Amino acid sequence: MIKLIRHRWQALVNSVVGIKHVVQNEETFRQEFILFLIAVPLAFGLTWDPWRLLALLGSLLLMMCAELLNTAIEAVCDLVSPEYNDYVKIAKDCGSGAVLMTMFIAGAAWLIVIYERFFL
Repeated sequence: MIKLIRHRWQALVNSVVGIKHVVQNEETFRQEFILFLIAVPLAFGLTWDPWRLLALLGSLLLMMCAELLNTAIEAVCDLVSPEYNDYVKIAKDCGSGAVLMTMFIAGAAWLIVIYERFFL
């Protein structure tokens, strides 16, 4: 049991280190993080419905998760092949595409909730 707790604790520490790294080194993630901090009170101003709040805030968290994974992909690609490589470009472009798709999801969620709140 103690070993399991230590393992979970170390996993938490590693996660925090990863998030700290992207906050310090990735401008896009910092912007998304600031957007999330601003969005939390705005979301509660738009709705108290738990499912809508999940859509609003969860979509932004999903976007930040995609950014974390994209950063991980880029770091591994740069380690494996520092020079230009077509496969590395594909991997990096796909990671970036995943971030873009989550931005569309977040944008759609926010537009739908705003539309419902003010126009229905």
